[in-house]
Amino acid sequence: MTTNTWLAIIAVAAVIQLALLIAVLVAASRFYRQATSTLQEVKADVRDALERVRRADDAVRDVMKRAGTAAGHVVTLTQRRVWPVLGLMSAIRAGASVLLHRSGRDGRSRRTG
Repeated sequence: MTTNTWLAIIAVAAVIQLALLIAVLVAASRFYRQATSTLQEVKADVRDALERVRRADDAVRDVMKRAGTAAGHVVTLTQRRVWPVLGLMSAIRAGASVLLHRSGRDGRSRRTG
């Protein structure tokens, strides 16, 4: 084989390598564009999901706040209505205790002591 034949083989190999390199670069470029496009879609989906989660969180916080306020109102109303009844019951119990422990006319307690 002559030198020109070897140079021709080397030239053909270099052209094949160049063609393969260009094909790899084109494929990598397409992959990059597809990956970038997919990433943008995922970002948009994540933004939408995050916005829905934030709205749901706000709604839950609002409901919890209203429930806490309602519970406070229930406690206040219950206390306002129950405390007078408890006071009346305490007064009746004290009065009954005094009446039951009094003896006869002298007003002394039946208890010895």
